[in-house]
Amino acid sequence: MNYENKVMCKECGGKCCLNCGCTYMVSDFRVLNKEVVHNLLNTQRVSISSSQFLMESIIKGYKFHYIFQLRARNIDRGEIDLFSFTNTCASLTSNGCYFDLKHRPGCGVHLIPDKDDCYVDYDSNEELFKWFNYQNMLKEVIYERTGMTSDEVIKEDIIKAYYDILNDNYECLSKANAEDMMSMLCYLKDIYPECLDEAYKRGRKK
Repeated sequence: MNYENKVMCKECGGKCCLNCGCTYMVSDFRVLNKEVVHNLLNTQRVSISSSQFLMESIIKGYKFHYIFQLRARNIDRGEIDLFSFTNTCASLTSNGCYFDLKHRPGCGVHLIPDKDDCYVDYDSNEELFKWFNYQNMLKEVIYERTGMTSDEVIKEDIIKAYYDILNDNYECLSKANAEDMMSMLCYLKDIYPECLDEAYKRGRKK
């Protein structure tokens, strides 16, 4: 399998990388503990991020779920980036990826270049759920880096996302990503109504 085609990627301009940094696979690490995560965050090339999804309950309506994972950091995003508008990967350079293939996040390594449409050779849900065993550890790192619980950080991120929408601060988003984010936030206003209220309050104080 040809996991890298620099000529093709250069011609493309890194459309995938312009959209968002790629995610690490658990299998990228021989050992994955708090020390390893802290060291990665200290490089300023990596963030703790999350994948969000909604699960519907007939009784309770929608509930917001998230799985924490490690991802190549995006431009203008912090080391803890749990819920935000996606942005260009900070490791995209004029010569391609900052990371060589050996050190590149696994989901980027396994993104196969193709002139028609790049594709992955792994099951994305299967890889995502491998992070389940590391959720408590990542929550501890989040608290150690921010002094906030993961729930508190997510709520603050949601407030920021609402605030950006109210002030049209989302030029970095592609049309498809903007639509996805808007759809997610429409559901979240019922789950976290206080976040939308707080975003309005901050807007009035400006």
